[in-house]
Amino acid sequence: MPPIFIDAILRPDHLSLNENDTCLFFKEYRPNLKYDAVDNRLVQNFKKNRNTSSRRELQYKSEAINTVRNLFNTYFNENIEYANSLFVQIPPSKIIGDPGYDDRMDLVFRDLAVDYRHLIIRNENVIPDHTVNNRRSVEQILETIQINQNVLNFDQNQVVLVDDVLTVGRHFRACKQLILNMFPEVNVTGLFIARRVPEVPNPNVFDFANVDFLNI
Repeated sequence: MPPIFIDAILRPDHLSLNENDTCLFFKEYRPNLKYDAVDNRLVQNFKKNRNTSSRRELQYKSEAINTVRNLFNTYFNENIEYANSLFVQIPPSKIIGDPGYDDRMDLVFRDLAVDYRHLIIRNENVIPDHTVNNRRSVEQILETIQINQNVLNFDQNQVVLVDDVLTVGRHFRACKQLILNMFPEVNVTGLFIARRVPEVPNPNVFDFANVDFLNI
């Protein structure tokens, strides 16, 4: 299944995005369904903590990484323009080298025939946003990330920011701004495994997943 664009109808679900942002997603993560939905299981398994998960849970994580790799690989093979793009991870909460750093996205791209680099890195560890009530603003996120001076030598004019779940869109906006500040000539887009579907429904989106067609 090809990814879906965040269009004018879906954009209100991701309040930090504007009409100049191009973001795509493959799956939909629905917090209210927890582990019951297939897409939710993929996301939750992908994000499992290596340091606190059981052996079985780590097996689920490995399977999720393989699923995402195959999903990306199929899409990239069908869209030749990605061969000339630079893929950049939206950095996780821990700095590279920290025992808590999760290399899940690195493993996804390890065997893919695309240019993937840590162009953006954390300059300090932060508490994951999904565990706190007061989430950081774009400006506050910018204070915790920086351009990696060791990987500046690239000639692509398309940079694709990749991450697991698109929520409000603050991290995408911060990373996009950081890149454009240094490389104003490039085009920056976002590619996500899933987008979070708000628990309060968007009145402009018809939710087929929750319709009982037998009783219509």
